[in-house]
Amino acid sequence: MGDDVFYDAINVFKYSPTGTGGRSPGGDPGYQATMSALIRTAIDKLWNYLTRDQIKFNKVLPWDAHSVELGASDESSLWVNPELAPDKVMFSTPLNQSRLAAISLTMAHEAIHAASGFKMDLTEEVVCRVVEMLYLQDLTQGLRYTSKVAGAACFAHLMAIDSKTTFVVSQHTTQLAWFQAGQVVDFVLLNSKRYRGMLTPDWILKSKTWWGGLRNRKPETKGFYLNALAPKAHRTLAYSSTILEILESMANNAEWLLAGVDQKDLKLALSAALYSNQTIERIKAVQTKLGIKLGA
Repeated sequence: MGDDVFYDAINVFKYSPTGTGGRSPGGDPGYQATMSALIRTAIDKLWNYLTRDQIKFNKVLPWDAHSVELGASDESSLWVNPELAPDKVMFSTPLNQSRLAAISLTMAHEAIHAASGFKMDLTEEVVCRVVEMLYLQDLTQGLRYTSKVAGAACFAHLMAIDSKTTFVVSQHTTQLAWFQAGQVVDFVLLNSKRYRGMLTPDWILKSKTWWGGLRNRKPETKGFYLNALAPKAHRTLAYSSTILEILESMANNAEWLLAGVDQKDLKLALSAALYSNQTIERIKAVQTKLGIKLGA
């Protein structure tokens, strides 16, 4: 049987507003139902890990000046950074309950990967962080639960108390602001070269209306999208059409400059779109607004 600390961490998540479906992820009813089912599956996955004794503190996870990794998982194991391990003797104290909250938050994120089937794609990572941000709000308010470790009622409350919990709170508070703006995908792309490498034209087309649509994307994200689409725009008009939509979503030249895209690449990419007067007029309008030349 797994460590009782992990048992407590799962129970806190299970009975939290996020775990019980009391905190809405937003979106339409279909999306809400999908997310609720995913969270329930994630909780089941955590119990399965625990009963197989496959949740561990793992010293391989870094915590130094260069890198911090709170957790990781695959089909056979879920690991938590030992720097967050609470003192079981003083388990009920605010410091150790804050550490437990950080562990529970980390496990919730990793469990969504498991519930999603470890696709390890951009959509999955964003969904993990959406659930993580919902649950973060529960933990920063604090949750009462009956602790198996302490054998008594405890209060899991994520607070900045020591250097470790301060780091966790700081990192997640920054991310929460992006989440509240509907920009978790921007946060992921701007902070991870790995996930930028997962961008494909088809994914961009599929997701362009998600999370507030193209106008809610950061200029840098729009640049990532354009740079992924431009080399393949000749394959289908859907790609060049999406390039034009992204350009139209830009407000001004300052936003264009932040995007960091080569005009020559886009000019070539849009050449296939010069098939109608309407499209040409749209390109001309973009050129005027952004102060660039795209061949129209």
